[in-house]
Amino acid sequence: MDSGYKDSIVLYGDTGSCKTRIACQLAKMALANGKTIALHFPEDLKDRPRFQSRKEILVNLTSPDFIVLDDIFIAGAAKEDTADFIKDLIDRRYRNNKATIITSQSTAEDFATDARKFGSMSPVEYQRIEAIVRRVRESFTCIDCDNLSELETEEEGRF
Repeated sequence: MDSGYKDSIVLYGDTGSCKTRIACQLAKMALANGKTIALHFPEDLKDRPRFQSRKEILVNLTSPDFIVLDDIFIAGAAKEDTADFIKDLIDRRYRNNKATIITSQSTAEDFATDARKFGSMSPVEYQRIEAIVRRVRESFTCIDCDNLSELETEEEGRF
């Protein structure tokens, strides 16, 4: 796996669809190919250490060649500071040609739709979420893990 942004993937699907397992296997492959990796779970992004500046954390998360962001589009990620942080992280990794794997129970579009349901967000917060959705659409391959068996069947028929 190359370390360029074109290898960035969103793995989405229901609980138990092996999103995190697939992401970890991809991370192992990257590690075996000499890439630096990092795994981050929802609480890592929500409860960032108070002793580190936002910039230090972004630099640390941008430096690995390959990063897995597990369950990034969960409840609470739509909060202004968290959404802004996720947008900046995705943008920095994109600009630095670093592979990013995101796992989620919903697509980025569903994340934006769900955020709008509550109606308690400011227009700026919605814009941040829409910016995340745009970046994901532009630079990530999205894979529906609920339908992997269909994909495997289609692929087998091609060879």
